Amino acid sequence: MKKFIFIVLCFALYLSISGCQKTNQAYLSNWPVKTPVIDGQLDEWQLPLEQPSAQIGIKYRCSNDAQFLYLAVQVPDEYMKALMLHQGATIWIDTTGRKRDKVGFGFPIPLKEAEIEDLMKEANGNEAKFMLLYAEALQEFDLIGLAEEPLRASNLTSKDLKVAAGFDQIKGFLFEMRIPFKQIYGRMPNLTETLGLGIQINTPKKTLDDDNNDGGLFNDRNATGVTQSNPLMGPNPNQQQFTTPNRQPSMPNLWMKIKLKGEG
Repeated sequence: MKKFIFIVLCFALYLSISGCQKTNQAYLSNWPVKTPVIDGQLDEWQLPLEQPSAQIGIKYRCSNDAQFLYLAVQVPDEYMKALMLHQGATIWIDTTGRKRDKVGFGFPIPLKEAEIEDLMKEANGNEAKFMLLYAEALQEFDLIGLAEEPLRASNLTSKDLKVAAGFDQIKGFLFEMRIPFKQIYGRMPNLTETLGLGIQINTPKKTLDDDNNDGGLFNDRNATGVTQSNPLMGPNPNQQQFTTPNRQPSMPNLWMKIKLKGEG
């Protein structure tokens, strides 16, 4: 029975991924009436956000001015939120408008077990405070494709590229990004151009078969600490009590075409 449930879940995930990858619909960016404050909240954004795939619980919206691309992402779905917080995600941008991994920004960077334990101690059982502390701890991001090797940066060291995370009233995960056009184009773009935008949940660094290793936060199936008590994530979504598969399913991802908006 457990094996059957696992197969059904994997099949449903496969269908959702296949469906989202076939869309060629182009979404319009907009020139913001009020410049987004990168604070992990959606106060300056038009709501509801776009949801390109009804099967994948990830919403987004883009806006731009002459210098920056702004991105807001909302993950209300519990399973997708858990995947993203456990494994991290990558925002891909292809300035040719095609579905290619050209320039990437890794965010969120998953917190380590010790970091989560410290946050839980500081929150002292206050869930709202824990959520705030958790979001504030997500300050780092990876730069992919901008140098020979990926670079790790943070809001403290980055002047123009900024990220911020937060949680909404129903514990949905939010994050915002401000990306300089010069960083992705190497120039100021023509604001009638179309770019490709991908939101991809990262694959786990270790497989379910790595039981002979030291385990870590999410590989111990008998863990009784942070893994089970974290109110934001719950148990690892890839740590289900089903028969271990030989191969893991592909991670969910969305790809959209974004047409930039000129002023006015």
